[in-house]
Amino acid sequence: MATYPVNPRDPDPAYLDFWRERHLCTLTTLRPDGTPHVVPVGVTYDPEAGLARVITNKSSTKVANVLAAAGPEGARAAVCQVDGRRWATLEGRACVRTEPARIAEAERRYAERYTREPSPNPSRVVIEIELTSAMGEAEGRGSTQGWGEAGSGHCGYAVDMGGHLEIPAETTAASPCSGHGDAAAGGSTCAIYNDGGIASGTAGGG
Repeated sequence: MATYPVNPRDPDPAYLDFWRERHLCTLTTLRPDGTPHVVPVGVTYDPEAGLARVITNKSSTKVANVLAAAGPEGARAAVCQVDGRRWATLEGRACVRTEPARIAEAERRYAERYTREPSPNPSRVVIEIELTSAMGEAEGRGSTQGWGEAGSGHCGYAVDMGGHLEIPAETTAASPCSGHGDAAAGGSTCAIYNDGGIASGTAGGG
């Protein structure tokens, strides 16, 4: 396992493989009052484009949060997944896309990762997160790896936008999220994803 920083546009193989496995993730957006809104979703990671994608309904709370917070550079957002001691977080600026071609591409990637076609939904949109940082532990050794603005405090190491390794003054290595991996990782599953939620509709509805 590589313990050096990870560029979200050029991740090491273990980190990328982790994001290709079938896991339920979380999406964090900010409400208008600044408090975090966290919901379970399906996420696809596209390092070549520097994007994370979430398909959802245009009337969802997460879409409303992104639209309300979006400035010229988009709204701050993060996605995270956890599987035992392995975890990974992608952060960046989110925007809501309604173009049919972008929706189709997001659906294709969703089907590829989660091994099922998303159900038809004329109200579907895509939250695209233009990635600015990535961190995580893809092989569960308990250490962290991170990439982003130097001194961000997200992890023990950081790389500035010029590609220079720096060590922040505060090198807290705690994971920013906790939880359990997708039940499918253990061979049995109740998580059948539909627009980032489960089939019952009790998760990811926001």
